Amino acid sequence: MEHNSTRFDVAIIGGGPAGVAAALTAIAAGMTVAIISPQRSHRSPNVELLSGRTCSLLHELGVFSLLPDQGAVECSGIWSSWDGGSPVERLAPFMPRGAGWVVDRTVFDDAMLAVAKARGAQRFAGLANAVEFHDDGDWRVAVQTEAGRLGLRSRLLVLATGRGARLRQSLGAIHRCEDDLVAFQLWDETLASVAARDHMLTLAAAERGWWYALPHPAGGTFTGYCTSSVHAREVHASDLRQWPAWHADTPVPTSASAAPVVSRRWRGRSASVGWLQPGAGHQWAAVGDAACAVDPLSGQGVAFALESGMQAMRLYAAVRLLSANWQPEYLRWLQEVRDEHFQQRRQHYLASAIPAPFWQQRRAGSLAPDGG
Repeated sequence: MEHNSTRFDVAIIGGGPAGVAAALTAIAAGMTVAIISPQRSHRSPNVELLSGRTCSLLHELGVFSLLPDQGAVECSGIWSSWDGGSPVERLAPFMPRGAGWVVDRTVFDDAMLAVAKARGAQRFAGLANAVEFHDDGDWRVAVQTEAGRLGLRSRLLVLATGRGARLRQSLGAIHRCEDDLVAFQLWDETLASVAARDHMLTLAAAERGWWYALPHPAGGTFTGYCTSSVHAREVHASDLRQWPAWHADTPVPTSASAAPVVSRRWRGRSASVGWLQPGAGHQWAAVGDAACAVDPLSGQGVAFALESGMQAMRLYAAVRLLSANWQPEYLRWLQEVRDEHFQQRRQHYLASAIPAPFWQQRRAGSLAPDGG
């Protein structure tokens, strides 16, 4: 594999929250860092609620000010209808860490990456399409950029590629899927939010999944529906004519339940729950969704991304000059976090008494092979 003379202490593949958290932690420990991530073209808005725990981690990284600076707004609470009964409202003042902040992830992720570059990370805009570990103790990373192919060297490799399968086979790791969920999302900039009361998150359970709605900080409504991949194949998700029948059982009005407009387009993406086995190996570690993709229902995806990036780099920094083996402690930490997540996940699904297979299987913790 080709390589140039540039060598880094850490090469991070992926420029999302997990990769940036790893980069900021490594830089603070005196390491040189390369971040390899594709050039980001125009992307649709992706509104998300960053939890109070996430905000605490952003404070630790010294980047919390990005939220108000980039137009994020504080969430005032959560409105939920989870068992078909009366809706429940939880206001932020009565939540231990607050309800969090509503952000456009496309804006937030770009701002995080800019901070990493400002603090000293070198960003390579391209696709890492091959990695090899050499006898000299360094990784070689082949990167395809618009200008052509280049190579990098690093002592440590960090996989922060999200839920995608890219490169994990090169590391001898396999992905274990617990639940093959799919999320369909729609941003309607023309309609007022169903959660317009001071930027509240709205959650509602339906027979075959659950949906949520958040106001976009700049206006309009962001609506999402999460279901199993099996049920997702039963509808033409890009056609809103399907929406009224698809969600006839939901008790909460949504922007999309207005008169269907075929020109509005739904965007589908994987929301699968699973983990990488192993999550670390000789001179490499996975962080964020690449290590363990949590259920979107938990609302802790970004928090885990940040915390895993920070944890991996702190453990590595503590022993790197001694060439000691730090991965077992990181793997133990990943296992503890994963176990806690799956316990909490089951409790979330137990909170709904809907007598439908989607919920029954997740309450029992025994999903069918097809993810029913």
